[in-house]
Amino acid sequence: MTTSQVYAFVAGLCAVVAMPAVSEAQTALGVEAAGGFRRFEQQVKSEIGGIRGERLVEETELSLNLSGAYRVWKWFSLGAFVRWDIGTRRAGQFEGVDSDGRTIVEGEVGGSFQELWIGPLARFRVDWFQASIGYGAIGARLDDARRDLPAGDDATSALRTSPRVAWLLALDAVIPTKTLFRPMLRLEYRVRYYDRRADAELDDQVVHGTQNFTPLVGVAMQY
Repeated sequence: MTTSQVYAFVAGLCAVVAMPAVSEAQTALGVEAAGGFRRFEQQVKSEIGGIRGERLVEETELSLNLSGAYRVWKWFSLGAFVRWDIGTRRAGQFEGVDSDGRTIVEGEVGGSFQELWIGPLARFRVDWFQASIGYGAIGARLDDARRDLPAGDDATSALRTSPRVAWLLALDAVIPTKTLFRPMLRLEYRVRYYDRRADAELDDQVVHGTQNFTPLVGVAMQY
């Protein structure tokens, strides 16, 4: 980094610190963007540090969330959110090791997946803390691992969330700064049931339940 670049960087930091604080009167609208990444692996080896073979379990997930809410009364806001996940998930059974000491895994199931939620939310906000509840009015999931849940002859189109259970709960800690852009930490819980593909119910009218906790890191923009 050159001397001029260092001076420019320091000047930028000073400008951010010198910006006036955002008053409560200016923060009727809040917009948040957050993301998370998760990687999970399980494997068997002949010894610690030994040759790696096939993994027993392998999961990778990228999560993105965009939400916005407008204050309608003191600490209470109403808005909407978009939630998107993409990743892969595979799991198999350990069957032993080969002549080179590598793990052999059989019966592997899984594949790639994507999930999209769009819906309204209500938010309670006090100072640096906010809690939100959202409803997945539109919820769809493409999942290669769930072709065992057909709806008639359809085993590949997107699974659709039940209108009865598709809820999102989020707790946010927004770090105070003197700018419109504030770092944010979020813990999110989602619960949903999938009960159809397109407009057709799953065979035997079964439902597929899923729930998960997801930590997210992002930025809150208060206007």
